[in-house]
Amino acid sequence: LRLFRSLHPDYKDGEQRRDFLYVKDAVEMTLHFAEKAPTAAGLFNLGSGEAHTWLDLAAAIFGAMGREPRIEFIDMPPELRGKYQYY
Repeated sequence: LRLFRSLHPDYKDGEQRRDFLYVKDAVEMTLHFAEKAPTAAGLFNLGSGEAHTWLDLAAAIFGAMGREPRIEFIDMPPELRGKYQYY
């Protein structure tokens, strides 16, 4: 797995945080609204409300595969520097 190195002094490599959402959960909720509540409108937050690190996600993925994590940190592309969200 390749992750971006951190350029922010408050975040170590792989400790950038996100409220990850499993894509099948997003699809299920979208279909629910389309089928059961067709008049529903607006923005809906489907996140858990809890941010986890990329390292947390990597550990879960490798653990599910029964493998030890193998992570390579790569340089952030210049076009993302200054735009990347760390949290």
